[in-house]
Amino acid sequence: MNSDTCIILSHAPLEGELHQWDRLSRQDKIEMFEFAITMAKEMEPRSRVVLSGHGEYFASSADSIVWQMKYLEDEIGRGHPICVNAALGVAKAAGCKYVLKLRADSYIEDSRAIWYFKSLLKKDGTKCLVTAQTIADQQIGDLFMFGETDFLLDIWRPEKWDYSVNGMINLYRIYRSLYCNDMHDDFSYSEVKDLGWRLLSPDWLVHKGLDAGPEHNWDRYYGSKCTFDEYYKGYITPR
Repeated sequence: MNSDTCIILSHAPLEGELHQWDRLSRQDKIEMFEFAITMAKEMEPRSRVVLSGHGEYFASSADSIVWQMKYLEDEIGRGHPICVNAALGVAKAAGCKYVLKLRADSYIEDSRAIWYFKSLLKKDGTKCLVTAQTIADQQIGDLFMFGETDFLLDIWRPEKWDYSVNGMINLYRIYRSLYCNDMHDDFSYSEVKDLGWRLLSPDWLVHKGLDAGPEHNWDRYYGSKCTFDEYYKGYITPR
């Protein structure tokens, strides 16, 4: 591996009920995570793929595994800061300058994505690329992030986490406590459809083991009436 980018697949609990995963068995989740790992390796074969999660351990094909053996119920819906921070530490130790952090039941479909994400940061002179869920001066989306490893380590600080609010609000508050910049100075924004970001979990029981096509996207998760970006009305307006 000689890539300067690490791919972290996070938010991977193997126990409990979590929104659209309610119907999935432990084996279903493992198969889904492994599919996402395979897709990450196919997208960028030179990158280190790190799986970050908690609950009963399983043998994974990821290059590195950051796993909490105890199911961390307090982490659910709160951004999983303990697991994400530990995974970012692996990326830092491996000498990776950039990190692509995705939810563990999703993938990027374009093999040129890493190059594209870097080009957006270079064009804007920013440190991190975000998408839906990001609302200027309120919260920073935590399911998809591509950015400088050191910057992400700065804002993913479990010791500063407030578990009474979600991970997105926490990221914004920690960022604001450390940086005086306007969010546009440090964050670039792109719509989900332009990132090629696909979700596996809504139809996994139907489509598991098959090549995931366009039907595996955020639109199906939130309904046909709106896109994922429209579901979250506020976001950073591109320059």
